[in-house]
Amino acid sequence: MFKKTLLAALIGAISLAHASARWSEDSLVAARNQAEADINQYLKDGTGPVANLADADIRTWRANAKYSKSKKGVASKDFAHLQNPGELLGKLAERTRYSDDPRGIAYRALLASSPNIRNSREAWLGDNLALYERIMETDRDSIPFALAALAKLAPEFEGNQKEQYNALLDRFTFKLANVDVDKQQDKPQICLEFSETLLAEPQQDWRKRITIEPAAEGEARYSGDKICYNGVWQRDYKIRIDPKLTAQNHLELGRAEERTISTGDREPMVRFATRGKTLVLDPDAALTVESSNVDTIELELWQIPGNNLAGDIHDAIDNPDYFNTYDLDANASKIWSGSFNPEKSERNSVVQNRIAFADMAGKENRSGVYVLTLRVPDQYQTALMGFTVTDQGLTAYQTRDGLLAELRDLRNNQPIAGQ
Repeated sequence: MFKKTLLAALIGAISLAHASARWSEDSLVAARNQAEADINQYLKDGTGPVANLADADIRTWRANAKYSKSKKGVASKDFAHLQNPGELLGKLAERTRYSDDPRGIAYRALLASSPNIRNSREAWLGDNLALYERIMETDRDSIPFALAALAKLAPEFEGNQKEQYNALLDRFTFKLANVDVDKQQDKPQICLEFSETLLAEPQQDWRKRITIEPAAEGEARYSGDKICYNGVWQRDYKIRIDPKLTAQNHLELGRAEERTISTGDREPMVRFATRGKTLVLDPDAALTVESSNVDTIELELWQIPGNNLAGDIHDAIDNPDYFNTYDLDANASKIWSGSFNPEKSERNSVVQNRIAFADMAGKENRSGVYVLTLRVPDQYQTALMGFTVTDQGLTAYQTRDGLLAELRDLRNNQPIAGQ
């Protein structure tokens, strides 16, 4: 039942073709005519666009080409009188197979224009499958036109061609591809992923086409081919999608979709509460660690010598998310390792723990550049932060005489005398 509905929708889709679609029946006719004109020029004197595309095999084929005679008894060197034109078109189509050159589609369109080109209706059907597949691969806005054209030929497909057609439907029709929950955020993110970019507002009020029960928290978020909602942990949601939901290329979903998904529990998480680059050298200095659904957190404190701050090691401070922890062994010294158990809290909630710097570096801790790593045992969850420990900082002023820098004590923000 769905396939019949889908085929009817596809045949009607051609009238809704996206304004930016490259291909239509008219543009294919124009492309075929131009392709035939270019081939006529090449067959006549070996020049033109086809000559620029031709390789040694095509040039040899042209030299040995045979033509039927016109009514006047003279062999005309043109496409209309060419014997076995399908062979030449096949070679030209193959030459443009891996490029976005629109001439490739023009040659395929000419090849698929009539069963007489190859003198085989089965081959003609195969050429149409290849033509419209290439159109859809190179211009997604032309998918409605191509699917509508194939739908008209669908009753004739048999065997392998029918399988190929069904594969194209599965590959290019607009559908709900996946419903998933991102469990690595503070709130579960329920995301619907579609095979095509959705037609956005104001062209489509997609919010009316998608319902979620119970209601999500806040507004749904549009991200092209994704619609995401904030949910609640350990809750089941039912999602319903109207068959009229439309993609940017104006294909409709074609059937109602209904999915039920559970948010479950969030993935174990550990992270730093802040990303500050400086920790004041003070007996009470501490770093705040956040975690969720974690029983134990392992820590390692590394110190980086000042002469090792060049190169990638500096990313530990500036770009910790991209820093490779393997670089620590070669560029830093591990001065402490240990673990702690976060405070108990409700399931899926975020709990904060303050880690005293003196407990890791010792009471005689000193200024320098450090890296602290966090890891959840038996999990891939890790976090890393590089920071400078110091009690001094520079304050810069722009004056009439230029830039003035003043050294200050970070503990009280007062200028340091004599500096």
